[in-house]
Amino acid sequence: MNRINIHLLAIFIIPLLVYLFSMPLTVALEDDGIFILSSYFNGVSHPPGYPLHSLLGKLFSLIPVSTVAARVHALSSFFGALTCVILWLLINDLLKNKLIAYVGALSFAFSTTFWSQAIIAEVYTLNTFFFFSLFYLLWKINQLETTNTTDKSRQLIYFSAFIFGLSLCNHWPLILLSSVSLLILIWPRLKSSPSILFKSIPFIIAGLLPYAWMVYNSQTDPVISFSGPIDSWEIFVKYIARTGYAGIDSSSSAGLADKFNFLIFYLQELIKQFTYLGFLFVVLGLYAQFKYFQKPLIYALFVGFFGNSFLLLLLLNFDFEILNTAIMSVYFLISYGIASLWLSAGLYHCYILLSESNFSTPETTKFFTIACSLLVILVFTTNLSSNYRHNYDWGSRYAHTVLNSLPKDAVLLLGGDIEIGTIGYTSLIESVRPDVRLLSKISLIFRDRLYNPSLIKNKEEGAAILKNYILNEKRPVYTNDDPNNEFANNHWLTKSFNAEASSGDTLLHLYSLDENYLLYIYQQHNITDPWTNFHKKQLLTSAAPFVIEAKLAGSTNKLLDAIIIEIMNDLDSLQAFIEHLRVRQALDVAGGIDSLVSKADALYLTSTDKPPKANYLQLRAILSHEKNDNKAAENYLIESIKVWPNTENTSFKMMANIYTADGRINEYNSLIEDFDASVIKKYHINQ
Repeated sequence: MNRINIHLLAIFIIPLLVYLFSMPLTVALEDDGIFILSSYFNGVSHPPGYPLHSLLGKLFSLIPVSTVAARVHALSSFFGALTCVILWLLINDLLKNKLIAYVGALSFAFSTTFWSQAIIAEVYTLNTFFFFSLFYLLWKINQLETTNTTDKSRQLIYFSAFIFGLSLCNHWPLILLSSVSLLILIWPRLKSSPSILFKSIPFIIAGLLPYAWMVYNSQTDPVISFSGPIDSWEIFVKYIARTGYAGIDSSSSAGLADKFNFLIFYLQELIKQFTYLGFLFVVLGLYAQFKYFQKPLIYALFVGFFGNSFLLLLLLNFDFEILNTAIMSVYFLISYGIASLWLSAGLYHCYILLSESNFSTPETTKFFTIACSLLVILVFTTNLSSNYRHNYDWGSRYAHTVLNSLPKDAVLLLGGDIEIGTIGYTSLIESVRPDVRLLSKISLIFRDRLYNPSLIKNKEEGAAILKNYILNEKRPVYTNDDPNNEFANNHWLTKSFNAEASSGDTLLHLYSLDENYLLYIYQQHNITDPWTNFHKKQLLTSAAPFVIEAKLAGSTNKLLDAIIIEIMNDLDSLQAFIEHLRVRQALDVAGGIDSLVSKADALYLTSTDKPPKANYLQLRAILSHEKNDNKAAENYLIESIKVWPNTENTSFKMMANIYTADGRINEYNSLIEDFDASVIKKYHINQ
């Protein structure tokens, strides 16, 4: 085995072992559960389908070791390690320095976001592998052109075209966003021989064949199929184009302030990836690349970096919220990989300056080697605590607790990616409570569905079918997702349907909560994963009424006192606490409503998420109205709409009804002029 092969093996094995030993062995959050399900059952994932990931995931799920979750997680680890191999080859090709190639590749390997995606079932390490593979191949073609090795370059172009087609079968939006960078590298060849582009088309089409498999597979009724059969050109185009996510990718309430906050967030994340010391070398590399890289490469790096960072921020219209920052952070991975190339260039510049100085001795060379090693160790140790998840069991604990709380032969209507992924994995793969029927409330993901979502005209039609099913189902029906209080029996993690109770009742029939699971949640301190932290807050918010009822019943359980303290540190949870106190007219719990409102006012000032802030202002409006201060109530509602001008903000309906009842037509028209017809229809407001 020659030396290069030994280096390639080393740069593959080192990160792979780290990923395998740090990855969770059971289901995690994000889209982890859904991707494991689509892999294991050879199914169709959410739009645009990710057929290549499902096919590869199926192969990895067959590996006869460990858990199914760990096997599919290993797919991300495998391509994460391969990405590091490509980066090593590229850096070594450019700088002719193996040590610095190791530093650049391993710094990216252990950067916090890339590491986090290399240990769960996600599509992003596969995406970075494709981008940097194409980048390296096209750069090699660029170099071959200068030596007139036309036949070899033509073969590499055809191979690159096939790889490009395959890459579109994974995360095509991010690859297309990066394609201008790739085009810069291949442009000299296309300019001299335009026909090569047309000759490459069959190879691109060959790479796209997994989509044909996805269409066929969707019609075989797999256990996991996001929206059922893809049996028409219209459905296929909508599926690939991700039209169902248009409202998510572009929020009506997002504005320039959100983009500015995301820009600051991105810069903070960029520093966080490589530590402050590593980032200094990235900045130095921005300058040094002009000394060591050719111009086409520099242009390609700049375009790739800005396309996967600042341009991305301009194109997407997300509200700046904690969970959205977690979603957005993984989109930047290609820009982080390019930053690792600049980090390498910065290090190489220091090496050149040192070797050309009067201080150049064997000892200084050793010092430089040690310093490089310490940089990798610094990045590794800094990001280890947030990515060592070998014992992570949050999703599994949650799913087991929910499933084991249900009566025999229950029906569980699921909503939310976290719940569908974790509970779906635990039920369908681990076979926990196979007697429980799992259904998606909007008939997605599972083969077992109430209707074909592609055939219904609107959400209202689907909701009517669901309601009719609930009313006529003889089995006990439960749900985790009940925003309108249609399920009157509250069991904390779930609610059960009670036909005799009044729908929409705010004072629900509360049952005892699982104190052992509540204790487990409380004991999970210093959570670094934003998804887990988000889910914890959701669970504590829904536990607030139970805590109040226990205190009213005279409970002296110290755990409840500790939970109350934690609730008071989160605006959403504290709001739920205050709302239940108001309904119960319990004025002396936890210092009373006025005291809690003062605490919530302070949390409001530091909160960044729009929905909790808007909902809290709505609560303040209700409290003011109950004190006959209608002017203050109106002001709170108007401020709520300003904070979150979104169709989901019910303050809009409340304010519109006030204006309509009072005959204040001008103010009503002023209110609705910023909202489109869909909002008017949503709230059934007569104009």
